[in-house]
Amino acid sequence: MDEFQETPKESLRINQIASIDEVKEAINYFNMVFTPTLSQRFSDLDKYSEKIFQYANICVVKENKRYKGLSVLYANNTETKMAYLPLMGVIPQSQNKGIGRLLISECINISKRKGMENLKLEVFLSNIKAINFYKNAGFNFLEKASSESIYMLRKL
Repeated sequence: MDEFQETPKESLRINQIASIDEVKEAINYFNMVFTPTLSQRFSDLDKYSEKIFQYANICVVKENKRYKGLSVLYANNTETKMAYLPLMGVIPQSQNKGIGRLLISECINISKRKGMENLKLEVFLSNIKAINFYKNAGFNFLEKASSESIYMLRKL
C-alpha cells in the first residue's frame, strides 16, 4: 500500500470513466476549475475529450453523484516507462477533504499496474497550493517547463 494513500469518506467514490459522453460531461464540468480554463488551453473541448478517452485513464471523484475531482493520466509509454498527469483538479469547495489524495493515489496505483517507473506532471509556478500538495505526495522539481510552469516527478 502506498504511504500517501488515505481512506476516503464513505460517500466519496472514485470511478474510471468508461464512455465518451461521460468524458465530455466531466471535461465541461471542470472547465472553469483550471487556470487557465480548459477551453483557453484547448480550442475544441470535444476533440480533447475524444483524445483523452482514447489514450488516457480518466478518473472522477463523486460525492452524492456530484463531481468533486478529476484526473487525466497517460500511463502508456512503455519505452520510457514515464506516466504523465496533464490534468488533476478538485472543485474549490471540496479542496482539503482528501479528494486530491484519493486521485493522486489512484494515478500512482494505475501507473504502477501498467509498469511505469515514474510519474511526471506540469504545474504553474503561481499555483503554490498545488506545488506544495505534489511535494507532500512525493513529487520533486524536475525542470522548468516554461517561464510560467515547472515539471515535477515522482519515482514509483
